[in-house]
Amino acid sequence: MAGIPALVAVFVVSSLIVGGGAQSGSVFAAGQNPAQAFLYKIAIRSVGGDRISRAADSVGRSRATDYVPQPKDEMSFRLDARRLIFAKPGEELKLEVDAAPPGADSSDVAYSSSDENVATVSEDGTVTATNYGKCTINAKLDGHTTSAAVTVAKKWVAITFDDGPGADTPRLLEAMKAKGVYSTFFIVGSNGAGEKGQERMKAVYKEGNEIANHTYDHNGSASNVLGSLKKADEVIKKATGKPAVLMRPPGGAINENTKKNGLPIIMWSLDPQDWKHRNADYVTDYVTKHVESGQIVLLHDIHKTSVDAAIRIFDILDKQGYAFMTVSQILDDPQPNTVYNKGSSSEVKTMKIPY
Repeated sequence: MAGIPALVAVFVVSSLIVGGGAQSGSVFAAGQNPAQAFLYKIAIRSVGGDRISRAADSVGRSRATDYVPQPKDEMSFRLDARRLIFAKPGEELKLEVDAAPPGADSSDVAYSSSDENVATVSEDGTVTATNYGKCTINAKLDGHTTSAAVTVAKKWVAITFDDGPGADTPRLLEAMKAKGVYSTFFIVGSNGAGEKGQERMKAVYKEGNEIANHTYDHNGSASNVLGSLKKADEVIKKATGKPAVLMRPPGGAINENTKKNGLPIIMWSLDPQDWKHRNADYVTDYVTKHVESGQIVLLHDIHKTSVDAAIRIFDILDKQGYAFMTVSQILDDPQPNTVYNKGSSSEVKTMKIPY
């Protein structure tokens, strides 16, 4: 029976507090009536002993602050680059940690290299290239792990894809992700406008690839090109949240309006005519026998045979020491209304590639 007076006291005092100290239908708020909060605590302590008093303290705090328990924010972190490209052994780049929520302590991050014969990493995140090849830099913090891919490259190439996204684009992306390949996709807006097209474009962008503009309807005529680029850009922004930073004229046709479109104009330096030769063996053989460092290669991800060839090309060129880059990376700050067909053939640039 000893519990009954305690329950009565709780009911009476809490009714007093809610009824007298706060607006109808609300709970007691901090600063509105501290005297009533104190009386509530004393009444409970006097009839219930320590156990009930501790419970009352908790209830009192919730009443006094209108507190609703929330799950603790989980800390997350990542490095400030998804890839590190080195031109030669001996060069260094320093990784930084981006941690969330703001203010999270990231001072105890522990770094390691998957292959110190390719690159080493110091306690402060400085990565040093030691030999040509590929490895991964891992970072661990508070039970979480993230990583950055490292390539120490003798050569580099930008393999680009036109006219998509298409039915084989997801298969291409899976292979690229598994092989650590990145590229630039010149999107035809009409192929990216529908639900499937948007999903495919988002997947392209999410994996760290570059999305560029190839007009909305693959019509590069002088009377059509500027409006078509603008319409395609709306499709691109819907998928990525950002406008395209490069364009490629359909068929490589450059006219007076193309020259004033406001974006760098990207052509190519190696074309196996995969749209014409629907033969994966032919395309693979042509590209791997003619490719040179710094080139921009033209393929089309709307053709199954082209995607089959691209996957083989990645493996062959990787064994030859190539790093796979986006067009913006291989050109290094391309300028508006300027025509480009290749990057530097003599020098791979050491760089951090952010998310």
